[in-house]
Amino acid sequence: MIPKRLTILLLLFFALFLLSIGSAAAAETIVQEIYVVPADTVIEEDLYISANELYIEGRIEGDVVFLGAYAEISGEISGDFMAMATGVEISGLVEDDVRLLAAGVNILGEIGDDLITTGGGGAGFTAPLPVGTQSISQGVFLRGGQVNGDLLLASGLTQLSGMIQGDINGIVNTFVLQNATIEGSVAVQTFTLEIDEESRVLGEDGFQYTAPAPLDVNAALSENIVFEELPQPGIDWFARIRQAFGALAGFAILGYVLLRFRPNWLIAPAAIMTAAPGRCFFMGFITSLAFLFVPVLTMIVGVGIGLFWGFVSGFVGAAFVFTGLVLIWTFSPLIAGIWIGQRFSRQPFQAMLIGTAVIVALTLIPQIGSGLSIIVFMTALGALILYPRLSQLPPQV
Repeated sequence: MIPKRLTILLLLFFALFLLSIGSAAAAETIVQEIYVVPADTVIEEDLYISANELYIEGRIEGDVVFLGAYAEISGEISGDFMAMATGVEISGLVEDDVRLLAAGVNILGEIGDDLITTGGGGAGFTAPLPVGTQSISQGVFLRGGQVNGDLLLASGLTQLSGMIQGDINGIVNTFVLQNATIEGSVAVQTFTLEIDEESRVLGEDGFQYTAPAPLDVNAALSENIVFEELPQPGIDWFARIRQAFGALAGFAILGYVLLRFRPNWLIAPAAIMTAAPGRCFFMGFITSLAFLFVPVLTMIVGVGIGLFWGFVSGFVGAAFVFTGLVLIWTFSPLIAGIWIGQRFSRQPFQAMLIGTAVIVALTLIPQIGSGLSIIVFMTALGALILYPRLSQLPPQV
């Protein structure tokens, strides 16, 4: 119940964010490296801002939509505040809703209505993130602040020390309450709970949590404490087979189009895999070790480009890197399929169909499916890396 509701509301949040960005195209947009609204300034219109850093110390009579690295609100916003950023800190007042897509969120002030946010943190992600001239802790933190509406979140770490007048719903790796008062109810899916003796949940539905096993919850937290065991997902073979046929049909269509119009995109890497499969896998393995930290590398690429050409160019560059990896992951079964299928047919399309069918069938097996997908990706990635380095292409399949 919680994941479904959370998914619907987060999708609604993203839709609202995109609509806001779309309306910004028709309005005057502010694009700067660092944008500051001074303390003695009142702006009586909506703001649409793209900047590395945003500081609002005055008052905005309207909504604020921000795309950038870091935002700090120490003044007042009469409308909504929506941001897609690495870090956000609110020590002032936002009189309406706050919707954030961020890695680190720090609330010290007051939010007049609902807070919908993502956050990082959790096990293995405790180091602060350097963002421009600032440093932001990963996770969602309420440090003595107040949310007058509901809190909807998806984060690795959530630490609440303040007042929330509405309900809390979310999926959290580590959920911490320290001298927190929630006047509504709480329903969270979590793996770790840390709750002190001063925290209280006053809502009628009490404190409901879903976890793999019962966790230590202070009995004085709420009059109604409900534990629900996190169900272990079973294997729906009918759904998996249906999904496999769908994937095979998609591969067949995509493979046919590529072989018809850009055959060397598949045939050349497959030929290299035929000539040197071990070298392809080794090269792909070494490269994959670097891309094991895709978010960090993507951020580094984005920051590097942004230093020379601005934040928007950096964001586009980081998105390009991520999209390229997704495309290689998508094409890798086609390349490996031709490599495998050539043993049964010399016709490229037939070889691709046979090979991808073998790969898709093997991925249905739970014990080896994930590992096989990774091996296929590594080998195809290595072939694509070696392709431009070879002076003479091996005989094609």
